[in-house]
Amino acid sequence: MPGKYVYVISGDHGRVKIGFTDRPLQRLRELQTGSPFALQFVFVGEVNGVADSVEAMAHHTLRDARENGEWFIAPKEAAIAAVMGAAYHLGHAIRPVDPYNLPQWTGRQPWWKMGAGGTALAVYIYVLYITGEHLLTAFIAMVLTYGFMWLLLRSVAKSLLYFQTARR
Repeated sequence: MPGKYVYVISGDHGRVKIGFTDRPLQRLRELQTGSPFALQFVFVGEVNGVADSVEAMAHHTLRDARENGEWFIAPKEAAIAAVMGAAYHLGHAIRPVDPYNLPQWTGRQPWWKMGAGGTALAVYIYVLYITGEHLLTAFIAMVLTYGFMWLLLRSVAKSLLYFQTARR
């Protein structure tokens, strides 16, 4: 799913924007960077379903008020009603949320949450490190083998076998 929040943003310029995202506050910051007008959330709703379809239908509902792209010259209330109506029409539950109280994604995840590739890389580097390989060698091996998961897993297995053999 591309995004789970549908938002309505209003600016001091009298326009509203309807969009979707996984990270509302980051999206507001991105839009604010390119806007000479102050922007603020008018509505943020968590969608139980596909947020981009709700956004698309809300855009269609307000098509006559479209100024440019996803910006509309319409009252804030009309934009919120378009989003709520689109969610209802598509059969998606939508729950208004406070975007300032949502958990924020920092862009950093612990290695155990990076999926199989990240976990395998972490194990690979750790095994190289404890077996006495040079850290630069471990880094070069990681870079060379990251795109080839089967090769990476094979290297991990060989390193583990070497480690077991060396311990005996």
